[in-house]
Amino acid sequence: MTRTAQGEIAATHDRRAGGLDAIVRDLREYGFIHEDIAHATGASLRTVATWSAGGTATRSHEDRLMDLYRLSGLVAESIVANQVGLWFRTPNRFLDWHKPLDLLHQGGSVLRIEGVIEGLNAGYAT
Repeated sequence: MTRTAQGEIAATHDRRAGGLDAIVRDLREYGFIHEDIAHATGASLRTVATWSAGGTATRSHEDRLMDLYRLSGLVAESIVANQVGLWFRTPNRFLDWHKPLDLLHQGGSVLRIEGVIEGLNAGYAT
């Protein structure tokens, strides 16, 4: 396992220990709004508000929230952190002009989005 992968795993475990409220707060700092988080995870706005207040999530919602959080951290390696949400809301030519946020909502596209992010981090225009 690479040092970067170990760091990502450690950061994920640290963030989980901080609770879902810390994750939602960090996503807000990345430029996401509650509607974006709800859309990506398939949760309701009320559920996202519950997470913000320290509530718990179903396993499915938590998995999708962690995917969004992890992918957002990867995007933040290449662009200004508070613009990450905008990147996810913008149609991307490498995703057949789909918005990454919409693909997350549909499920099953995490690896595809991650591949585009790797290209972004390698210096390819996305």
